[in-house]
Amino acid sequence: MKNNSSPRAEEQHEKKLSAQQQRVLSYLHQHDTITPNAAYEEVGTLKLSTIISELRRIHGIDILKIPVQSINRYGEPVRFMSYSLKYRHD
Repeated sequence: MKNNSSPRAEEQHEKKLSAQQQRVLSYLHQHDTITPNAAYEEVGTLKLSTIISELRRIHGIDILKIPVQSINRYGEPVRFMSYSLKYRHD
């Protein structure tokens, strides 16, 4: 079966955001940053780093990766990444 869609239509289809990507991007627009915990509690995903990677690589969105050090509920030091839209820092 021959594909009748134009290359431009295929490009636009490839660039369509998934529901989780849309929610993460919306959260970033409404807040300064997103952390893995916020992604789980507010957006409903455990795959924040994958979604951020897709937003950068596939959709060309410039997102900063910010290392964070904190203390967990057991008093132990932990490290994780926080993410922010680059234009908010320019």
